[in-house]
Amino acid sequence: MAEFAAQADGFARLGYKLAGVSADPPQRSARLHRDLQLPFPLLCDPERKLIQAWDVYNPRERGGIAQPATAVIAAAGTLVWFEREAMARRVKAEELLAHLGGGAAPPPRGFGPRFRDFLRALRFTR
Repeated sequence: MAEFAAQADGFARLGYKLAGVSADPPQRSARLHRDLQLPFPLLCDPERKLIQAWDVYNPRERGGIAQPATAVIAAAGTLVWFEREAMARRVKAEELLAHLGGGAAPPPRGFGPRFRDFLRALRFTR
């Protein structure tokens, strides 16, 4: 999240707003938001509804946590990027920003949502 915070102005220039989602309770998320000095909201999902709908819920670790993921949703509500990630291997904010600006190929590890990701997103919004 800190890497995306450092690139927040660049995403804003392209018309994207940033937000994070945490499975932590509000108090813990507020502390993380403050400690990282995030310039975007950190949304709380302690009931893990969004995390489960987007299929990034890992129930086997520490009572159920969110698997890291990055999603880009256009202003019209279209999902234009979705990547499930590992704790030690994440999409680089700078590479994603360059791609969204049209100046670079997609970051390595695949681009774009799969059809089932669209279906999950639609189920969540209904």
